[in-house]
Amino acid sequence: MISENKDKRNKLLDSWDFILRTMEKEKRATLTADEDRKIRDLKEKIAALDQTIIREDELRDLKNGWEPVSTSMASRSSGYSGGPFRNFGDQLQAVQRAAFRGSQPDARLFEVAERAASGMNESSPAEGAFLVQSDFSTQLLDRVYAASQVASRCQHIPISGSANGIKMPRLDESSRATGSRFGGVTGYWIAEAGSISGTKPKLASTELNLKKVAALVYSTDELLADSAALSSFVPRVAGAELAWQLDNRIINGSGVGCPLGIINAPASIEVPKDGAQAADTVIIENVLAMYGRLPASSITLVQDSFEFLSKRKALL
Repeated sequence: MISENKDKRNKLLDSWDFILRTMEKEKRATLTADEDRKIRDLKEKIAALDQTIIREDELRDLKNGWEPVSTSMASRSSGYSGGPFRNFGDQLQAVQRAAFRGSQPDARLFEVAERAASGMNESSPAEGAFLVQSDFSTQLLDRVYAASQVASRCQHIPISGSANGIKMPRLDESSRATGSRFGGVTGYWIAEAGSISGTKPKLASTELNLKKVAALVYSTDELLADSAALSSFVPRVAGAELAWQLDNRIINGSGVGCPLGIINAPASIEVPKDGAQAADTVIIENVLAMYGRLPASSITLVQDSFEFLSKRKALL
């Protein structure tokens, strides 16, 4: 039941996020009357679900023999847990206590590991630290992609929890010249009773291996004593830093231990600057020139930006 109510809560949050993204896309500073009414309705439904989830959580704790802890609505605002820990700050406090020499680690830390995919070896500090509870890690990743400017626009390919990479077949296309498109598919104009040479596409394999990216966050003793504050502070700053790291490597990555960035990729096309342009600057003409080099299939992805830049140039 807790999981079902949590799913309902997440769907309501998605609806709220969609309204805000729509407002941002339309470059509006205020909500419409209908949007404001919908958000107020979403707030009421989320608050009601929060109360229900808290009661279910306390009942579950009692059944499991744990001492129920009175949790304020403020501590719930950073995301509700579907696992043994009530919020991310609660788990961080348990990890901090486990780091003290001679202390007995919280049993809930090992319960998180038991729920993880098989093959993981991170259930003790000596073997790689403790796993983050799954719903907290999902919330953190959501923050990362929400804060990113580039990673959120990349294609996402999910893999199983026990895998560390994926191999995918692809068409071996390195040129758009005739005979090279789609790995060797060639078209012909033929006369009556004419013939063509048989062709077939050339296939290759792309291997994508997982790489680690981490963020180190320091905390004061006062912050460690407040699980609600930890639940708000750590995901916010860690998510923002991880988003910057992802975006930076997608653009500038060397491909060694990190993604191969756009700038360093052999498929990138360099568009020269305008003749009278000052060094280390970007002007509208640069963007329009890059737009002109896009393949036709990619033009619709930036159509809105092109129209905006064209109107701005006309005004100038």
